[in-house]
Amino acid sequence: MITVRPVEAGQEWAMLRLTRMMHGESPVYSPHAFEDDKLLGWVKLCIDSPDWLCLIAWEEGEPIGFIAVGSVDMIFSNERTIDDLGLFVVPKRRGSRCALLLVKAMEEWAADKGRVIRLGVTTGTNDAPAKKFLERLGYVQTGVMLTKTII
Repeated sequence: MITVRPVEAGQEWAMLRLTRMMHGESPVYSPHAFEDDKLLGWVKLCIDSPDWLCLIAWEEGEPIGFIAVGSVDMIFSNERTIDDLGLFVVPKRRGSRCALLLVKAMEEWAADKGRVIRLGVTTGTNDAPAKKFLERLGYVQTGVMLTKTII
């Protein structure tokens, strides 16, 4: 059975494991250095701040997915949006209920944190299925991300 709950102190190892997997398989992210201290800072923010959330999906004591989001002010308004830092499910559990449970739990948390949830599909890995999954949940494409490497 899959359970989803917020990351807690002492579970940083789980987020490190999952984000290393995401980083390693992504042609977009893997060219960049993976810095444990940077990730651990984000995890601490999720633990300590009511405006940030990291959820981990667990199955039989193993972390199998995560979603990390934050509630931030819009640049032109005091209204807030929920923006993602990442959504990832280990390859062997893709197509299970894992991503659905993560997104639904995040949406419950987000209900009183902002007006709009913005989830990106930016890893370059399984983009089409990820987009279809989010569209089935009512998300609509509202823009396009363009990337340019300058070095």
